[in-house]
Amino acid sequence: MQEFDCDEAAGCPSIDFNITGVPDGDYVLGVWDEPQDYIFLEQNVSVHNGEAIDLGSLSMLGWWTTIEGYVFNDDNANGIKDPGEQ
Repeated sequence: MQEFDCDEAAGCPSIDFNITGVPDGDYVLGVWDEPQDYIFLEQNVSVHNGEAIDLGSLSMLGWWTTIEGYVFNDDNANGIKDPGEQ
C-alpha cells in the first residue's frame, strides 16, 4: 500500500503506482485514505496481456463536510446582519 499525504489547499501532486503480476481479467480497484475522511472509491479495471493501464484522474468525494455561518433575526428583512440584530 502506498502512503500519500496531501494538503488540498496547497494542491495535490500526481501519484503513480504499479501493481505487478496481475493476471488478465476484469477487476475492481478500491481506493481510500488512511483516516477515512473520503468516501471509498471503486474503479473498474480490465487487464489484457500485462499492459499498463492509465486510470487518469480519480476523484474522491468528501465523506464529511463543514458548514460555517451564523443565524440571526433579520429585523428589517434586508438579508444582512445589521448592528443590533441578534
